[in-house]
Amino acid sequence: MRKYSAALAILVIMGMLTALAPAAMAQGPVKATPGQAVKMVLLPKFLGNLVFDQAHEGALEAAKELQNPEPLQ
Repeated sequence: MRKYSAALAILVIMGMLTALAPAAMAQGPVKATPGQAVKMVLLPKFLGNLVFDQAHEGALEAAKELQNPEPLQ
């Protein structure tokens, strides 16, 4: 009987979390303000990997577009 009570409690908790998930996702996207300092760090797993090189280039473009005064690290 205890097994079933514990399983039921877990199912109820999971159901509540599932029901509350859309409320957390209902928030709109955060817009960046041009000229505001944003600290960005990219830690590639491997150096010389094309995916991470492209991500770095994209971060540089985003920093330039947002006029970020902070240097990329």
